[in-house]
Amino acid sequence: MIHLYKNPASRLVFCAFEGDVSDQQLLDHLQRYNQQYGSIEGLYEFCDLRAITEADGLNVSTLLEVAEQDYHRPRLAGGKLALLATSPLTFGLARAYQSIAEMGPNSVRIIVTDNEDEAIRFLCCTEDDLNFMRQQRRKWGLD
Repeated sequence: MIHLYKNPASRLVFCAFEGDVSDQQLLDHLQRYNQQYGSIEGLYEFCDLRAITEADGLNVSTLLEVAEQDYHRPRLAGGKLALLATSPLTFGLARAYQSIAEMGPNSVRIIVTDNEDEAIRFLCCTEDDLNFMRQQRRKWGLD
């Protein structure tokens, strides 16, 4: 499952991946994300990958396809993306995404880290953003 919500008070978009993530879930997530927020420039995106338990249904070629599609989106122009990954598998997949997405024409800055504080500092999250993410985690049952 992939959760997604934008803080209405800022440019922060928070998404959290949990459980077994498949190609189809990732493609559905990208489509939903771009329908809702794809035209907004300069978003600050926090993607929490820590609750992924399996990615057997996730093909690296699909991940790379998503990155190639993503890097042309206005939402990445001037934006930042923090990918928080703590397992070797999700960290490696996130780095593969980063390597493709950073080749795009938009000036997105991406960090892949296993440290939540580092991701928060990178995105310059406000106290409101932090409270928003905590609230969403509780709502989604991830705390």
